[in-house]
Amino acid sequence: MRRGSFARRHTTVDDVHVVYGRVAPGRDEPVIAVVRREEDARALEAKVLGEYPEARVMWETLPMSQVCDTVHIVFQTSGERDALDVANPVGVGAFADRTTAEREREALASDGRHYIVGSFPLGWRRAGWPRAAD
Repeated sequence: MRRGSFARRHTTVDDVHVVYGRVAPGRDEPVIAVVRREEDARALEAKVLGEYPEARVMWETLPMSQVCDTVHIVFQTSGERDALDVANPVGVGAFADRTTAEREREALASDGRHYIVGSFPLGWRRAGWPRAAD
């Protein structure tokens, strides 16, 4: 399960939790929520599994250097361009401003992999998930 950080750890003010979901084995794992507290990720997991026991909910924790209302997340992808449509993203960094996130994306892209930046208000949840994935 994605319950840890794929990002480098450094002194942080707070963390952000990027929540992913999968409706059944072999299906995609899109971003379904971006929350500040792990308790919020756990509550979403319990709610989804209460309605859809076959679903899977997991999250990764990314450090933030400052508190903000909108978080800009750099994802490694398979080449998709829009963070809301990415099938199986991996969060590699979270930033308080888009310019810094874009600079990080450009620096990471030098390794030949695909990266995008998605901007999410804290507390964002994918509308209709998991029913929308059917």
